[in-house]
Amino acid sequence: MTHYGAKLLPNNTIVGGTVAHIGQVYFDQSLLEQVEKTAPYNTNRQAWTKNANDPIISLGVANNDDPIINYSLLGSKIEDGVFGWITVGADVTNKRTVNQASWYSAQGGIKNPNAAGIGSFIFPGGNTGGAAGGGRKPPK
Repeated sequence: MTHYGAKLLPNNTIVGGTVAHIGQVYFDQSLLEQVEKTAPYNTNRQAWTKNANDPIISLGVANNDDPIINYSLLGSKIEDGVFGWITVGADVTNKRTVNQASWYSAQGGIKNPNAAGIGSFIFPGGNTGGAAGGGRKPPK
């Protein structure tokens, strides 16, 4: 999410301001597969969604977006590190409504009882999607 006009809180979350852009970025599937073979990722038992099965990346590609991060290995193997880059433009006159999944407080995470899935928002054109927001205050 691209926020502007927000206030930084002591716990490094934010409050207030406006969300101008909501999006996701992805890594090339072959890079992900290389990373999955290295420690500590090779001990992960959590299921992961491959790019080909991810409806959000499919929507971005259908809209002629390019949500995949460009990258270069920093050595001869993945363990030497990866340098990645992407360009994102945000129109700060946009005002997106965000229904985040949770908030972070001094007591830890607080689930948003009104969140749909992992959060919800409206894409341009009316399509719905999900986003995990972080620093907005919970409703009273």
